[in-house]
Amino acid sequence: LLVVSPFLSDGDIVRIGERIRGIRGRPGRAETGPPAAESGAEKEALVRGMAEGLWLKTVPAGSFEAVVGSIAAALCDGNVARDRGEIGRLILKREKMGSIVIPHSHVSLLHIRSDLVNRPFVGVFRMDGSVLMESAGFAQEPVDTFLVLLARENESPAVLEKMGNVSVALIEDAKFPAMLRQSRPDDLRALLKDLLGLRR
Repeated sequence: LLVVSPFLSDGDIVRIGERIRGIRGRPGRAETGPPAAESGAEKEALVRGMAEGLWLKTVPAGSFEAVVGSIAAALCDGNVARDRGEIGRLILKREKMGSIVIPHSHVSLLHIRSDLVNRPFVGVFRMDGSVLMESAGFAQEPVDTFLVLLARENESPAVLEKMGNVSVALIEDAKFPAMLRQSRPDDLRALLKDLLGLRR
């Protein structure tokens, strides 16, 4: 079972499904939520904040649960979210519904929407090691890098669409997963601005 990010539109889901079926043969599904009421300028500021506030951090190797705990702690310590225990639980709950591991990439997407999230967020967490995770189908693959996307429960459709572009790029841009694993923060930030449709 492959569960596709809730930030994706129906068209994005079709594109991801086609790509994944070409690799392993498993479709996906999406979830939606009610919109927030920001103005156009506020939405643009939120999207720009995701790019300019991009995180690149390293977390210790360990079990998947331990890695998620480290990520949740960093998110709450950095005032991106509140209640590290609940944020970690939500990430683990989402993963039990179906991991989003990009085949042959060593990269996994972690994503949640929650009222405990303070702002839309994009972060890259690299491990000092790797952990085995289930990819499309039943195959297990080593993962050493996590792309973390967080949104508020009532995030606006415009912001979610931009975040969906980032998710889709994991499948459609073969260079993107490799850059997440290896590139410097400035290079990742420039790429993210392109994916979010921002002028550099």
